[in-house]
Amino acid sequence: MDIIQTNRLVFREFAQADLEPLFLLLSDPTVMKYCSGPMDLTGATKWLNAAMACYKQYGYDYWAVYEKNTGDFIGQIGILNQQIAGKYEDCLAFMIGQKYWNKGYATEGALACIDYAFGPLKLDRLIATVEPENLPSIRVLKKIGMKFDGETTYADKKAYVYSIQKGEFRE
Repeated sequence: MDIIQTNRLVFREFAQADLEPLFLLLSDPTVMKYCSGPMDLTGATKWLNAAMACYKQYGYDYWAVYEKNTGDFIGQIGILNQQIAGKYEDCLAFMIGQKYWNKGYATEGALACIDYAFGPLKLDRLIATVEPENLPSIRVLKKIGMKFDGETTYADKKAYVYSIQKGEFRE
């Protein structure tokens, strides 16, 4: 079932059939540089199963994102319920395969997720965590209107926190 559609992208819940393209994404050392490092098939399977469990618990998590015209899997974008600095937060997150970098997909997908978060999900705030060295992701966060909110430690690493409130968002 499709969750979100944009001009170029289709978001849907992950299914077991997505394991192979997800594994290719999660095993890429460049893609995973800022996210715990590349994973083996066992790690990718756990990642997939965790996302599917979160759909049942929260109604959202990373979604599989496909290019609308080709049907190609380009990555994952979503809203994660994560513990940040001791409290649970709704976090925007995106991870796009290298082949699809610099085409505006992260920006387009992130904007669609914010719209979905503040619309159907009725959330009031979203944050995003990003490593200080991850300049491309920081550019996306700024482009979509998220503002620097401070620093935290996430997964034993220093991370910047960006946020956006429902009343601040305009597509």
